Amino acid sequence: MRAAAIVLFVVACGSSSSNNATKATTDSGVDAAAPPPGTCVPCSQQFATGLTKYTNARKGCICTDDVCSDACAATQCAKNVTPADPTCQACLDGNEGKCVETVESTCEADVECTHYVLCHADSKCD
Repeated sequence: MRAAAIVLFVVACGSSSSNNATKATTDSGVDAAAPPPGTCVPCSQQFATGLTKYTNARKGCICTDDVCSDACAATQCAKNVTPADPTCQACLDGNEGKCVETVESTCEADVECTHYVLCHADSKCD
């Protein structure tokens, strides 16, 4: 899980554009319908609740004064999160390790968040 969280924190930067065509499992343990072979369904659609928990945990950490609140105020820390601009990305790159444990522990405690992270990290439809 740690590697998946690190990959998502560094690469995704809150993005929900990756896709995955694997079979999903909901938090109730019931298999979600798998898309037809060759069809990609965004992880953000398969695990919308997980994406929200992941985004909130990540934003709650990176948007603090001791991480990147000023550098990312207009993008990653805005009410409507947008991709990091060069200033924000430089801050995120320089502070990548500060929030990994926070995001990881939040997602490990939530099944949907875990599924979103694993789906995103294992995406074969980018």
